[in-house]
Parts: sequence; structure tokens; C-alpha cells
Amino acid sequence: MFKQSENKQIQEQTQILVLDDEPSIRWVMDRTLSQAGYIPRLAADAPEARQLLKNHSIRLAFVDINLPGQDGLSFTR
Repeated sequence: MFKQSENKQIQEQTQILVLDDEPSIRWVMDRTLSQAGYIPRLAADAPEARQLLKNHSIRLAFVDINLPGQDGLSFTR
């Protein structure tokens, strides 16, 4: 089991993708994840999210199902 200091260090290095076309959702997720010690990476559409995946070590993704252009389910495939 991790010690609290090790857990905090892991959180501070964990990058999380938030893919949502709604600016207010991205804003809330950004604030929430940042305050919890994570590094949020925000994208408004699938092409932007793909670029973030190429450039960053993403460990977890929150993906909106109803995206314009490409839906969230097909994006995850």
C-alpha cells in the first residue's frame, strides 16, 4: 500500500484527459482535477484530444459520449 506522500506524488504526475465540447464542463473538470492534485488536459473535440494523447502521458480519460463530428464511443476505440 502507498504512503500518503507517495500517493500525493503519483497524483501530481497523473495526467487526465477531459474531452467535452461544453466549455462549462471542461472548466469544472479542470478545477476539480487540479484541486485534487492531478494534471488535467482539456480538449473540445476529438482531433484536439488525439493531439494531447500524442504529446502527453495520459493515464485516464473522461470522454463525452455526445460529441460533434465523432462520438465519444468511437473515439475510445
